Amino acid sequence: MTVAQRDICNYLDTQFRGCQYELIGEGSVKVTDRGGKSMTFTCNLFGDIMDAETKEIVATSDLPHDLDKIGFQRPTKWENSIGYFG
Repeated sequence: MTVAQRDICNYLDTQFRGCQYELIGEGSVKVTDRGGKSMTFTCNLFGDIMDAETKEIVATSDLPHDLDKIGFQRPTKWENSIGYFG
């Protein structure tokens, strides 16, 4: 599991219960619910969670959105995007 996939799983753990995760490549995680519906997530350099298919931001991380300020920090919280969830 890569660092990016660990971050995605940490976010997913706050949103989904009883789902299966599948690691895809080096930077994506596929979530499948009990009904068999699935969705794949990825993240950007700022730790924001993205829909891997549409590249829409699903949730914004608590990291600074400035590469000079991030350093080696990892996100600990995410705020769901109103634009994505409606």
